[in-house]
Amino acid sequence: MIHRNLWRPDTCDCALEYEWDDAQDEATRRHSISRIVQACLAHATVMTAEQHYDIVLAENRQKNRLYGAILDSLPSAVRWREQDDGTTIRELQPGKEFGFSYDAQRRLVLDLKGFTEAERTVLRSLPLFSNPGVVVL
Repeated sequence: MIHRNLWRPDTCDCALEYEWDDAQDEATRRHSISRIVQACLAHATVMTAEQHYDIVLAENRQKNRLYGAILDSLPSAVRWREQDDGTTIRELQPGKEFGFSYDAQRRLVLDLKGFTEAERTVLRSLPLFSNPGVVVL
């Protein structure tokens, strides 16, 4: 059965409808764009729906990978929290914030509030963070 879902990424103001077939194995199925519901200013000139989806997805994944790298690389910045269902998740310690935005060149700008200079130095030494498409404040 074909399913459709509306995705509003937290990296821009786009709204994209994508679809997938649940008859395909979850490990190999691919989500594909079915339509652009709303294009943000940064992505309004992208030529095709597929290109639009790929660009927005890549930006969202980049942000998520950077957040994951913080959790993996800075034990001092992380705590484990038990959720209502009994599972535990890793999250930033209280007082530490992972803020992000994009500059005019569409570089991902990270605003890491509450992080020490030593923690920032560790992050800047990681390949993901030394990418020219990423700015760490």
